[in-house]
Amino acid sequence: MNPLRPEDFFSWPEYEQVRTVTRRRLLDYIKTQRTLCFPSGAKLVFDNRQTLWFRMQEIIWIGKLYPQKDSLIEIEAINRMLCLGGEMEAHLVPVDQASLSEPDPWPEEISLAFATRPVVALKADFLRGNHLTSGWDRGIRFRWTLADAEQSLFNQTNLSVEFRLTRREARETSESLPLKVRRSLLGDWETANPSSKIAP
Repeated sequence: MNPLRPEDFFSWPEYEQVRTVTRRRLLDYIKTQRTLCFPSGAKLVFDNRQTLWFRMQEIIWIGKLYPQKDSLIEIEAINRMLCLGGEMEAHLVPVDQASLSEPDPWPEEISLAFATRPVVALKADFLRGNHLTSGWDRGIRFRWTLADAEQSLFNQTNLSVEFRLTRREARETSESLPLKVRRSLLGDWETANPSSKIAP
């Protein structure tokens, strides 16, 4: 996926002219095509070039910056969050944002379940090792790289996919990954690897 560059962004006065429409459109996109919900109200938000562009553009607007002139110190961190084919970059948004100030808000495990197939788990140490958060993102962030067999299962859009979250001795299962979100993730992979095929 192509990295973001300063010239990809509006200056803050330019963005102010289109912000209302752009913000509404991208928030709807994030809600309908990039978000997975848990019964507690916690959410997994899967990032890609569009969502990361939006986050950086909001920073530019808030800071009254001119991308061609000002140093965008977060852009390097943001570009590290762009995925290759078979990768998912997501952040976990807790129900209570204040809980992130507690000593250890990390989930013990996040696992991916394909219908009746074995669960694929990310353990706590792996989550810590993939923590790519920066100052503007208070969510618990992780990157997931699927093996070829797991990618094949993910490609079968008629096969249910759920995420399971274990945190503070409680486990909850997400809704089944909505088809729009799944197709959006597969679209990311196709962009990162144009030779890949998306199942109908």
